[in-house]
Formats: sequence, structure tokens, C-alpha cells
Amino acid sequence: RPHVPLADRLLILRAADQFRHWGSLDDHRVCVMCETEFTGRQVGITRTRSGHYRLHCPTEECNAGPRQWVYPGNPLTSDAAYQDWQRALFAPETSAAA
Repeated sequence: RPHVPLADRLLILRAADQFRHWGSLDDHRVCVMCETEFTGRQVGITRTRSGHYRLHCPTEECNAGPRQWVYPGNPLTSDAAYQDWQRALFAPETSAAA
């Protein structure tokens, strides 16, 4: 995978992660798919053929993206709450106009 310079990395994180704010490359996130905690320095960044950037979990074999990342200490404290979170992640999108 090509290296993304640190000077560009924070700008890319801020532009490509529409779900959470990145204040610095030292900000932490937790992947709800593989339960790994990581920093912005570790996020996988690839460039698509169309020139857009795609963010992915730094864990080998985990393809989760920003939608599946939470801030550390997220109040997913019970198995029931975690199962509700999992259902929300994979629920089909509904149209607001419906």
C-alpha cells in the first residue's frame, strides 16, 4: 500500500470521515468489527481510481471503515446494547421521502 505523507493524512481523515471529527493524528478510534483501538496515524488510506480516498481499519483482514468506528469509551456497555449497535450498522438505509 502506498505511503500517505503525515502532512496530508489529517486533511484526508477530516475530509473522508463524515461520521466523526479528527482533531489530530493522535486521536483514537475503536473498530466495532474487530475491537481494535488505533490512532489516525494507523488508519489505512487508499486512493480510488476516481481520485477519492477510502479509509479502512488498520487491522489486517478487517475491512471496516469510518461508519464502524467509535470514540474510545463509547457507552456500549452491555451485550444487548452491542447487538442493537450491530443491527444499526447493517440495517438497510431508508429514504426520508418515504
